[in-house]
Amino acid sequence: MKKKLLFLGLLICLFAGTVHAQAQIDSLSKLKKWIPNVYGVIRAKFEYNSSINKGRFDVRNARFGMKNTIGKYFGYKFEIDFSDEGKIKMLDAFVSIIPVKNLTFTLGQMKATFSTEYMLSPADFEFSNRPFIDKRICKDLRDIGFRASYKFEGKVPFEVFATMMNGNGFNNPEWTSRFAYGGRAVIGPFKGFTLQGNYFAGVISDFPTEMQDYGLRYEHKNFVINTEYAQKTISDTTGSYTQNSLFVYTLYHFGFKKGAIRELVPAVRYDFFTSNMKSGYIEPQRITVGLTLGFDKINFANLRFNYEKYLYKTLPNLEDKFTVELIARF
Repeated sequence: MKKKLLFLGLLICLFAGTVHAQAQIDSLSKLKKWIPNVYGVIRAKFEYNSSINKGRFDVRNARFGMKNTIGKYFGYKFEIDFSDEGKIKMLDAFVSIIPVKNLTFTLGQMKATFSTEYMLSPADFEFSNRPFIDKRICKDLRDIGFRASYKFEGKVPFEVFATMMNGNGFNNPEWTSRFAYGGRAVIGPFKGFTLQGNYFAGVISDFPTEMQDYGLRYEHKNFVINTEYAQKTISDTTGSYTQNSLFVYTLYHFGFKKGAIRELVPAVRYDFFTSNMKSGYIEPQRITVGLTLGFDKINFANLRFNYEKYLYKTLPNLEDKFTVELIARF
């Protein structure tokens, strides 16, 4: 009898321990859903300016971010860069609500939805330096505001965005009655093609501004060709002037199954920027030749070589550069 009671007691203890362990596993599983997804990128480089015979070392980005969903209907993203052109900047800081599948409303600080290339993270750049569309046309487009987006996942997928922002720039919640607003539509990828169009207008950094951008990307296996054209009209006390910019680049991914180097990506880009279209001068123009070496099968560590040749008609050229860059993503 004592042996039966002892055996029964052991079974009860074992059952209780199993139930407790399962409860802990379930609790940890639920907790895991709430733990932020941490990510980041560090881009360190050396540049040699052959036009002026000088060089420099630079940490272009030291970016860190967290994002996740909260329950079924909410999400968030927070991102900061500890070395954005030598400054610490809070970049994205927003909360999203997803009332139904593929429909998202976002409130906070973020990039204006304008230009596919501008929307890319530094971890996804194909070249060491961004095209002129990013650096000059899309200047001051990270702001505090509201965004609505809808994604259709049918035979011909598309995504549409509508944005409304303060227009005052980085983390500047000044009172305003003249908001900036815009829209964006992306169709594809469909049979390798992705087409996008963008519009943005309002008072941006104190000046009435109107912008438009159009792009086409084609991918087939390891081959990519991508192009965008953007135009920006700014009005000030002296009148108005229109800037424009275009880039086109092509690249090819060579993959390797063995060895330290898992990928080689040669790339060539042409782009230009015109500060005032009335002048009739298209300058500067630039040709960039690059080679990226991937050292991980999922491409989290890269070594990149770039050479940029600037072409001016009326101004002296002081900007030809050779760049060696190391990129680590996590």
